[in-house]
Amino acid sequence: MLTRNPAAIRTEADPTALNRTSRWNEGAAAAVSPDGRRVAILLTGQTGQVIISFTTAKPDDITYVMDMAGTGENIVGPPVWAADGSDSLLIGIIKPSAQTGIAPPPAYSALRSVNVKTHNVIEVTRTTNGFVLVPVVWHPATAVAAAYETGDGGFAVNYVVMQGPQVARTPFGASVGGGTLAANQDGTRVAAIFGSPGATVHWWPYDRFDQQTELKPVAGEGAYRASWRGGRDELVVATGPASMPPSVNMRVEVWGSQSGRRVVRDTGGIALVRVDGTAVLSFDYQLVDLTSGATTPVQKGAATETAYLAVLF
Repeated sequence: MLTRNPAAIRTEADPTALNRTSRWNEGAAAAVSPDGRRVAILLTGQTGQVIISFTTAKPDDITYVMDMAGTGENIVGPPVWAADGSDSLLIGIIKPSAQTGIAPPPAYSALRSVNVKTHNVIEVTRTTNGFVLVPVVWHPATAVAAAYETGDGGFAVNYVVMQGPQVARTPFGASVGGGTLAANQDGTRVAAIFGSPGATVHWWPYDRFDQQTELKPVAGEGAYRASWRGGRDELVVATGPASMPPSVNMRVEVWGSQSGRRVVRDTGGIALVRVDGTAVLSFDYQLVDLTSGATTPVQKGAATETAYLAVLF
């Protein structure tokens, strides 16, 4: 897993950092390939933003994929790895506005693909409607991308599907935190948390926002995180009393994509879901088996350590 405070890559069994020579800053935003073995990280330094890439087997063998220094543009959010596991990333770009005031809209927003080996960049789409495009799904073989548009506050305003010049934009029509949108490993489905508090989970085929399935927690409770379970037609959901801010007493549950749910652990919430879908790491650093519910403690590398991205070795 990748951690912050300290920023490192480590295994569940040993808190010792595996990256010996290279370090990335604490505010890094990262993405992992569908097989869990390649990582792309957005870093912000004194000269601007860069995207680097490495394999989990060789975390010190760094490739610089994209450098934004001198472009006058900014990268928004973590990159999205190609759903087919190829060498392509989808990147959200904005050109800051010359306007002044609180959170002025960007001059434009764009999605671009970049090849992690050749560094070739292709613009997928560009918009000037005042919103920011944040990538969600990328299918390079068919050049189809899905994203959401957001503005000040980070809420998802529109769901957008793009293929060439064709852009299909649909309002969410509800309070949806942009950070709750999650695609499954092969990029065929997207899930998100709708409403707050007492939120529900909606999922849909990535290119058919009109074909949503709604999954509800038990009465009086809300869903506060939903992640696809690798290799299975299920979601791993953190649930708890419907309240703002969310209760610290959250359960780990597994929900079928159509119906049915089971409680795996009564407390702890979800920090990470294993790439292979066999377990989760809870916020209290217990590894929770998603089949049996058995827990195994995981040693922290430091009291301040926070796990934020699951990978495979």
